[in-house]
Amino acid sequence: MELAYKFQKKVDEISDVICEYFNINEQEIISRNISEKVANARYFLWYILHYEMRLSAKKLSNIYFREPRNVFRGISKIKQGIKNQPYYKAIYADLYKKVEPLIPEDIERFLENMEEKRNIN
Repeated sequence: MELAYKFQKKVDEISDVICEYFNINEQEIISRNISEKVANARYFLWYILHYEMRLSAKKLSNIYFREPRNVFRGISKIKQGIKNQPYYKAIYADLYKKVEPLIPEDIERFLENMEEKRNIN
């Protein structure tokens, strides 16, 4: 599965911000490393890509070489953490401030344009 170049670039930029925040590299995000730091970085990335960039768990599982149920589990962990734990809420607030400028203002239109270009090709 390929994402349109412009969309993939946005995903990569968001991934770079999250890797920098957690002081890890992108290979660690993709790796099977289950340390808390790497797993949280991975899960926050998936959460942001799912809720802010509208990527489905299936697409995320293809990009990051995981089973969709594992992506759902990671997204759920962050969703519940933000809801119930100030620690997760603070991390998300910090991350969101950093990635917000990278998220297209009109995400729906951005996604529609990407879909139209994919259908033309």
